[in-house]
Amino acid sequence: MKINASSVLYIHNYTAQSLRTIKAHFTRVNPDALHARMSKTDFKGSWYLPVYTLRESDNAIILPQGCMFKLRQIIKEPIEVIDNRQTAAFNQELSLKMEDRFYQRQIIEKAARMQSGYFIAPCGAGKTNMFIGIIAKLQQRTLVVVHTTQLMWQFYERFKEVTGKAPGVFYSGKKEIKPVTIGVNKSILTHLVNRASIRTFGMVIVDECDLVPAPTMAGILNKCPAKYRFGATATYARYDQQEIMIDFLLGARLHKIEHWDLDRVHDPKLYFIQTGVRPKYYPKFTWDANNKVWVTKPKDKFRTWEKKIGPIQIGTLLKKQLLASTTRAGRVISIIIKEHNLGEVILVVCGTVIECELYQTYLLAKGVNAHVIVGDTKNKDREIRLQEIRDRKCRVLLGVNVVSRGMDVPNISRILVTVKRQTTQIIGRGTREAEFKTDLKVYELVDHYPGVENAFKRKEKELHKTYKKNTTWLTYDQYLKM
Repeated sequence: MKINASSVLYIHNYTAQSLRTIKAHFTRVNPDALHARMSKTDFKGSWYLPVYTLRESDNAIILPQGCMFKLRQIIKEPIEVIDNRQTAAFNQELSLKMEDRFYQRQIIEKAARMQSGYFIAPCGAGKTNMFIGIIAKLQQRTLVVVHTTQLMWQFYERFKEVTGKAPGVFYSGKKEIKPVTIGVNKSILTHLVNRASIRTFGMVIVDECDLVPAPTMAGILNKCPAKYRFGATATYARYDQQEIMIDFLLGARLHKIEHWDLDRVHDPKLYFIQTGVRPKYYPKFTWDANNKVWVTKPKDKFRTWEKKIGPIQIGTLLKKQLLASTTRAGRVISIIIKEHNLGEVILVVCGTVIECELYQTYLLAKGVNAHVIVGDTKNKDREIRLQEIRDRKCRVLLGVNVVSRGMDVPNISRILVTVKRQTTQIIGRGTREAEFKTDLKVYELVDHYPGVENAFKRKEKELHKTYKKNTTWLTYDQYLKM
């Protein structure tokens, strides 16, 4: 077998057995098929999609560059590699003004040996510091890919603080290429990957690499011939089960940092608050206090509806019912106001933008100042609002899942999650030290409709495994008496 390695791998002179092996190992779940299964609709396509491409003109197999490590593991015949990947040393020693932790040194050394791969690190692990350490170790001209300008400027400021040198930035407002360049993915894909400048980089780094399976990120990596490529994320698993593409595009996993490896200043105290609210058409259940589940008859209307229209649609209907509940909204506002009156800084993670704006309206009517940050918030407004939160001029921040990425507000002392979602990364935003901050409490609301209690019981086990502590279950009345 002969492999020509560039931005992707071109495989020639392979045997029939090797072709069968490649076809068996390099596939991914079809997102459309997964959605069809979740929504209980018919799907006639394939459940798996090939990661490889068969080019008939020269009988070549084309694979993403990150597949090289796995190829060496599964292919039994001799492999000849012609390495045309790009290296570009900048021969400029970087003096780092930072103290690295023991696991950071291990990852930097392993990255230098492996030449590609990704690591999983929770919030507060120092991903940016590790990336800077890898750049200093390998001395390669580096393109750092992020998905928002907020993350770009955060990386810019940290790199300048640690090295004393200003990197280049590449986004819609400015396109400046330096030995280390930080760019937004959409601008890089549109204005850089098809130009000769992309060959001036010997290393590419992807922050928040759980986004690598997205077409924009994958398009950049499949056209970047850099020899060294690395990534990091706090949330490896994806809802569409495409996380295997991280391994195929970046390479093998280098390390996983566990939460107990971190020197957290504030360990979170976890609470599940039962709202006592159910949708109008939802049949009455009996609460089993011992098992923390709702008990009902085997044949109820909800199960008939779920079977008829599917769990995705019924879930959407239930959320709309809950959002329209004035009782639930009143209890959310009461929790926020109580914590606000105690002098805490509160992050409220909502399910929709409408929910954020609704709570902001209620809070302003009660005389409580609150800021909203969502995906459409302009970067200038976003930074102004975050700075007011840091300065405690405003102590309530409302947002959707976007607030869990790239938000640096260490003085958050209370987190309220109003919808069921992955909260590990969100919790990490509050574990840092800040003035006037004594502890960190995380509240998650548990509504009463089918499947939710069981889902939260499973989540309780996951949180116990992550943080080595139990979650406290409270009713709304018990919370008010705390």
